[in-house]
Amino acid sequence: MRLLRTLLVLAGLCPFAFAEKPQAVPPAESTTARAESVTSQADPAARPPGAKLRLGSTLFRIDSLSRHTTLLPDGKTIVRFVQPEKLQFISVETGRETRSIKLKEQVQSGYTMSLSPTGERLIITTYNAATVVDVKTGDIIGKMARQNNEGKFARALDTLSDGLVSCSGNGRYLAFGTRYPQKEGEVFAYVFDTEKNDFIADVKVLQRNYINAVLTADGKTFASFGQHYVQNNEEAVAPVVQIWDVAGKKELAKVRTSLTQVMAARFSLDGKTLYTGGQGGPIESWDVATGKKLRQYITRSNVGHKLFLSADGKRLAAASQDGAVQVWEADTGKRLGVSSAQTNSVEMVALPPDGPAVAFGLYSQTMQVWQVPGKVLTPQDGHFGPVNIIQYTPDGKQIVTAGQDGRVVRWDAATGAEVETYGYSPTNAPREITKANLRGLQPARAVRWSNSWSIYAGTFSPDASTIYLQGGQGGVTVVDIATGQEQFTLFFPNARNSHGNSRPSLSADGRRVGAAGQHYDRNKYVFTAAAWDTETGETLAEVRMDFDQNTRYVNGMATAVSPDGAYFGFLCNIQHQQTGQSTTEFTTFDLNTGAKLASGGQSGRSYSPFLQAAPDNRSAVSLDQQNQLLVWDLPTGKLTRTLTSLGTAQQLPPTFHPSGRTFAIATSDATTGTTRHTVRIVEWASGQTRMELPLENPTTSALAYSPDGNTLAVGWHDSTVLLFDVAGDDAKKPWEAKPTEPKQLWASLSGTSAKAAWQAMRELGDRPDVAMNLIRENVKPVPAPAKPSAEQIGTWITALDAPAFAAREAALKDLKRLGKAAEKELKAALETTPSPETKERVEKLLTFIIKPVTPNVPEARAVELLERIGNAEARGELSKLAAGDPASLMTQDAAKSLQRLANKR
Repeated sequence: MRLLRTLLVLAGLCPFAFAEKPQAVPPAESTTARAESVTSQADPAARPPGAKLRLGSTLFRIDSLSRHTTLLPDGKTIVRFVQPEKLQFISVETGRETRSIKLKEQVQSGYTMSLSPTGERLIITTYNAATVVDVKTGDIIGKMARQNNEGKFARALDTLSDGLVSCSGNGRYLAFGTRYPQKEGEVFAYVFDTEKNDFIADVKVLQRNYINAVLTADGKTFASFGQHYVQNNEEAVAPVVQIWDVAGKKELAKVRTSLTQVMAARFSLDGKTLYTGGQGGPIESWDVATGKKLRQYITRSNVGHKLFLSADGKRLAAASQDGAVQVWEADTGKRLGVSSAQTNSVEMVALPPDGPAVAFGLYSQTMQVWQVPGKVLTPQDGHFGPVNIIQYTPDGKQIVTAGQDGRVVRWDAATGAEVETYGYSPTNAPREITKANLRGLQPARAVRWSNSWSIYAGTFSPDASTIYLQGGQGGVTVVDIATGQEQFTLFFPNARNSHGNSRPSLSADGRRVGAAGQHYDRNKYVFTAAAWDTETGETLAEVRMDFDQNTRYVNGMATAVSPDGAYFGFLCNIQHQQTGQSTTEFTTFDLNTGAKLASGGQSGRSYSPFLQAAPDNRSAVSLDQQNQLLVWDLPTGKLTRTLTSLGTAQQLPPTFHPSGRTFAIATSDATTGTTRHTVRIVEWASGQTRMELPLENPTTSALAYSPDGNTLAVGWHDSTVLLFDVAGDDAKKPWEAKPTEPKQLWASLSGTSAKAAWQAMRELGDRPDVAMNLIRENVKPVPAPAKPSAEQIGTWITALDAPAFAAREAALKDLKRLGKAAEKELKAALETTPSPETKERVEKLLTFIIKPVTPNVPEARAVELLERIGNAEARGELSKLAAGDPASLMTQDAAKSLQRLANKR
């Protein structure tokens, strides 16, 4: 029974569907075998400086979902148009570029790229323009552009915004139709002669919208079809195709198909047969001369959005929007096979005379090539699209990633090998199980992540076993990664069906989670935010705000839970309809008591795409409209710092080092007419950039530190992850040839330049004797104030309500001097004192005690250097610093460093 269940599960999970008779199921590949297969296919392309490993492969990946990519008729070569003047040829067998051609002139990119009937010409279309290119030479065969056609047909070129253009075999003639009705509601199809730079045919067609036109290879005949929504007692003409003579501009035949709407048509190479396909009916063939139906082809439903013919006219292929491809003998209608792939669209089906049909499609950032029927020809490992979430397992041995393709992948952090994959979302067609299409996917599962195949915004649990996602009905949905099963959903207590939910924010132990959402309800916008206990489901904090749609609405939100789970903060951007101004409101809660701590607004601040909690357990970071990072204090709700000079920060939140001393953020800088993309490592104490990691492209999609903080994982839109050394161990060490003077090292370490300080810290880490002498000389423990007895503190608290002003002021001064050392007694007094005056003064004292403190930069660097050295002498010095004033940030930092060093043993 167990084997049977396994076979049934796998049969529903294979990514490619085959209608032919299933073959025997091969033995399951081991994890080691899968890892080896991934490693053998790794792209050997050079990595940027500092990158030590790539997870996944860039083979068959593209930067974006470009429709300017197709398959040549031989089924062996992919061709891409790379703006503005390059054709790139990629081998289906290897995934690597075999050659490239520079076009004779630059071509504007746009919507689609397709082949002529003979496969010798490429038609590149954009808004109001079409360019025909010779595939072999890169010569521009012909162009049609609005600026060259200012006559009565100028408006007709608006139809090219949809990129639906057909050309003759030699590329001279182009056919297309209008998108919307032209002059006085009439609708046309056109043929354009690129040599004459003029229209040679315009015919009024039956349909009303989105007219398509296809040419015969000789350019003498064309067919038109399109959309038509019946009004009143009109005839339904959407199923009708008209066949026209180009030279005479007259209708040769009119065929009424069995379809609800014609969406594709194609002439045979000799122009004698027309094939039609679309919605609500079968694929059919027609005699062009008479308009009579020749044959109907047995097909699955909804296959016929695109049609393809072999050069010899013997085979016909049809594709659907869900990735299914079917092939027949064109003359007999014999069905030769069907298969489907996970694609956004099938771009091309090649029907070479010496082999099976080969289909090409795009899925997210991945090119898909497969045989019909048959095997996958392109790798299916790793992610297919942007990597949106990255997290290391607590032991640092594995990396778990979630992608826009709906997959969750576990990787070996040391080798980059793919260990396990979950969440592949296949189509619903029957599947043949073969070893080829199982490779790298077992035990992939069909998982719908919170009502969506894609994972755009989510958070892994600390052990990376579950994922917290935006709830489909509002709130947070928790899904087990291994099974894909929803464990539970935490609903907003005061609203349902919220949409536009924020990314869930999670405490370090996973016990507390927060989220925000909004929805529209009876002429008002409803904003809601909440935090929950993930073990009990208890709502720890909640807020709801209703806005009249004519006055205000929320157009963005973000939440943060402090790592220790003590605080919950959220930002919402309130747009004022009448003034056009916006206010960013920042509200915080104490999750231990449920009390609201602060709520306020910052006028003129545009909404931040994130609110990221910092490891200090009291700060949260957002982004303003000037691309400055704003640091908020969770206990008080105050804006405490503004970090500038970071270039243009992307929409990704900063990712903090486990120690909290630095954070990584992806940025862009425009200099000398070019844009430079980097990941900046920024000091938390100074707010200055310590080091920069050069990026391959601007599309960074996720960031994560390893548990030891020595490696930064950077996710890309191209579906891969790069691991960078951020500890500086692999970088050049110029001091080995010429050591720096100790005084200069200390000047750099304590100076204003974070980059110079980092270089000094690296050198001092290699010269611990020099480092220890400098630290002992320049850094001393912060003396702790002598704490009086509890009785004395009680006396001062009582004196806060003394009749004499001088006595009250003296008691206030003494308690302020004690600071955090008196916090326990002050909180107790706040609960028990009957005096309103005493209560008011105690509250002011507590506010003073918890006020945010800015880190001391040289002290923070010195403690980091001691932890970096980490030997017995350094730990001894850290112990001295940790014995200082408990309220001092340096004292707290030294204590945390000692704990991390102890955990490494």
